[in-house]
Amino acid sequence: RTRRNEHEPGKKKQREFTQADVEQAITDLAQRRQVQQSPQKPGRRSAGSSGTDADTLPAQDPSFDTVQASDA
Repeated sequence: RTRRNEHEPGKKKQREFTQADVEQAITDLAQRRQVQQSPQKPGRRSAGSSGTDADTLPAQDPSFDTVQASDA
C-alpha cells in the first residue's frame, strides 16, 4: 500500500499548477519550436520553395511507361 498523502521527510511537497504556470509552459514550448524550425535542413524542401523545377518533381520509374505500353 502506498502512502500517497502522508508527508515523507526530506521531500518537498509539490505545489499545484496554476493557470499561469500552464500558459507559461505553452509559451516556452512554442518559442522553442520556432527556434528549432527556423534553420532549415538541406535535405528538406519547404512547401513555399520558389518555382517548379524539374528537380523537385518525383522521379518516375522508367519501367512504368513500358509496362503499360506492352499491356495494350
